[in-house]
Amino acid sequence: MKLKYRIQEWFADRVSWVQYPDIRNLQHQTLRFKHSMPWENRVGLALFGFVALAFSLAILGVLALGIYLVI
Repeated sequence: MKLKYRIQEWFADRVSWVQYPDIRNLQHQTLRFKHSMPWENRVGLALFGFVALAFSLAILGVLALGIYLVI
């Protein structure tokens, strides 16, 4: 358990208006990204990244070929 939650728990034992930390959220923090974005959005972002990379590589290739032919 993180130090932040230990301190909050200590305060909750001694101060009446402080709430105990929600420990259930600690157990699922590693899976947070998986459930925070739908799979369609993740696939779309991955495809967009690949298309952008391919497009930029094609432009760089055309520029390199143009420079080669000019020189």
